[in-house]
Amino acid sequence: MRQPTLEEIRAWPAAVSIGVASTAYGISRSHGYDLAARGEFPARTIRCGARWVVVTADIVRQLSPGGTPPGSPGGARADAA
Repeated sequence: MRQPTLEEIRAWPAAVSIGVASTAYGISRSHGYDLAARGEFPARTIRCGARWVVVTADIVRQLSPGGTPPGSPGGARADAA
């Protein structure tokens, strides 16, 4: 899958799967899941049962010029029940 443009990412829903979010960073889906499991995914992840979702606003913020670098407070992991 090709890497989406920032404008395309802005049109995404509020939260997307790890696989979709991984394309924004140019990494594989499996590497994205590995990073999420370690709490190192570059954008905020939320665990909903067995499913991971990534907050699209964090992706946009990080990939925008002058955005928050990955690993900063905007890239924190949040677990939900």
